[in-house]
Amino acid sequence: SLGYLGPFTASFGNGGTYTHQGEIASFLGAGNNGNNITCERSAGDCVGYSQRSGRITILDGVGNDAGAKMSGGLIIIRGSAGLRIGGGMSGGDIIVHGDVGSDPGAGMTGGRIVVNGRCPSPPPGVKLRPLEKSEVEEINQLLGDADLHIPADAVCLETDGTYVEGIMSSCTEDLSGI
Repeated sequence: SLGYLGPFTASFGNGGTYTHQGEIASFLGAGNNGNNITCERSAGDCVGYSQRSGRITILDGVGNDAGAKMSGGLIIIRGSAGLRIGGGMSGGDIIVHGDVGSDPGAGMTGGRIVVNGRCPSPPPGVKLRPLEKSEVEEINQLLGDADLHIPADAVCLETDGTYVEGIMSSCTEDLSGI
């Protein structure tokens, strides 16, 4: 598809491939359960919200709450990501080639967020660490495309084993665009 699309584009899919050449509003790939989704421009808030499996690739940045509540799958972001990326996630991987906003991983209980860019100090319950050499190799194999490979100096955010109640705010979308 081409142009600007509204909220809930390619959401709740159970397999298949979708490519969009343009911008997409909020909730791109929400509830994804096996789709391979590519957005060749920017996407709004809540990309991959509650994603269970599949792959979402955004080539020009995302808004707030990308990967919120996701339990599996892969989200790849080229460009900046807004506030609370990966907030409340319990599994899966988020790879960001760009800067991330404040509170990355807030309330996460599993999964990992890899940042190849600037990353602020994580909130309580989340630790920031360097990647192991074996992780870099594993992630780059998962990404496949050499243009998306992460360098050895990328950092990883993951849970520190504690959960801080109430730190993950709700996604700010009101769902009025459905």
